[in-house]
Amino acid sequence: MAAVVGLIGLSPGVAQAQGLPTVRCTYDVVTLGVEQYCINVYGEGLYDDKVSGELEKVSSDPSPIEGAEVNLFGTLENGAPYNMTAVAPDGISSATAWFYPRTNFQDGSQLCIRAKIGAVE
Repeated sequence: MAAVVGLIGLSPGVAQAQGLPTVRCTYDVVTLGVEQYCINVYGEGLYDDKVSGELEKVSSDPSPIEGAEVNLFGTLENGAPYNMTAVAPDGISSATAWFYPRTNFQDGSQLCIRAKIGAVE
């Protein structure tokens, strides 16, 4: 089981009103390629309707991503922690998990994802 953790920060106060997501990505160079972690936030103001956490392997040899566990965490408007975990469907070179917080997050706080490949059998 390979454990890969990616962490991406995003201020929920910058979500787009036109239905387009706010996107932030980070990259890790690994043997024979690159792993990219992205968070896509859909909402308006401090309200986040839905969020996707994506993991993509970029290499010359496409390989499956299986059993990827994605964790979304942040701070709610009232100061309480928000922490949800989902298993992304297996995919070739990419895996995406969706979350539906449908709530307000604290102004200036960070909404983040982390992912583990092979966390789920």
